[in-house]
Amino acid sequence: MADQKFSDLTVSQIITFLDVAETLNMSQSAEKLFVGQPTISKRINDIEAILKLKLFHRTKNNLTLTQAGKQFYYDVKRVYEHLEQSVYNAQAIQRSYQGNFNLCIDTIFDMDVLYKLITDFKGLYPRININMETDLYYVKHRIINCEIDLAMVDSDLNDPDKRLSYYKILEYPLCIVVSKEHHLAGREHLSLSDLMGEQFVIPSDYFSEDYMPIFQEFFKNARIAPNVIKSVRSFHLEFQVLFNKNVMAMTAPSCIQENRKETLEFLKKHIKVFYIDELTVPLYFCWKTNNYIPQIESFLNLYKKIAKQPEIIQKLEQFAHRDIFD
Repeated sequence: MADQKFSDLTVSQIITFLDVAETLNMSQSAEKLFVGQPTISKRINDIEAILKLKLFHRTKNNLTLTQAGKQFYYDVKRVYEHLEQSVYNAQAIQRSYQGNFNLCIDTIFDMDVLYKLITDFKGLYPRININMETDLYYVKHRIINCEIDLAMVDSDLNDPDKRLSYYKILEYPLCIVVSKEHHLAGREHLSLSDLMGEQFVIPSDYFSEDYMPIFQEFFKNARIAPNVIKSVRSFHLEFQVLFNKNVMAMTAPSCIQENRKETLEFLKKHIKVFYIDELTVPLYFCWKTNNYIPQIESFLNLYKKIAKQPEIIQKLEQFAHRDIFD
């Protein structure tokens, strides 16, 4: 190891060696690198002297690599290609740290965490204009069509061709809501088996297009066959439960929490909410696999960083275990 002095080599010497090793002709390399042949010869001689290696066999009309020269060429070529790629990547990032970043968020997520994430991102990359929306309908199709760069989605299911990539954020609970006059309302807890054959309504305007496949896949795996009788707007969901005593609602807590304070007080008197441990939905960041632009990488890295902060950890835990009427 003590004989190695790679750091003493110049970039010009390395480029010259790689070119001569490929052409095996110093005249051609001199022409290509816009220098004289004596300069090429001197650079090769200097490299061999610095490294104390014989890299070429020289005859009057022939130039070939020694075994040491072949190994050195192979290793240096890989390093040089990585360096070239690094320069390209850095230049691409610099070019990309301006312009637009199309982001679709799920409003069920903790707004304090989202606010910190987005404001920190804007602080780091002020030249990037974030176009943010909350319309999750057909969001995966819009990602594939490059209308959206990064989105929050409920599932990584139903993507057999792997056109999309995912980063899991967390799992959030769904809840079962019944009228206090429902035949199961007197229970302290419900299990999955209690849902067998019950009639359900779900909020059609709240979940993305992935929600129904999640619902169906989950109960299929649990070997339970609940009866989904209708999908209704979340605004009307609580009233479906109140005025149809035999119906259950499956929803996210935030669907109900979006009601006004007075409505929540009324609902607290008339409905009962159950949580079942297995009844959760994963939330992911999602992007098009072959569209992993630097903005996406920077946004995800920033999220991973702030998600380790104690106050953010606490907020995410509260989000995943919150009570509707808190």
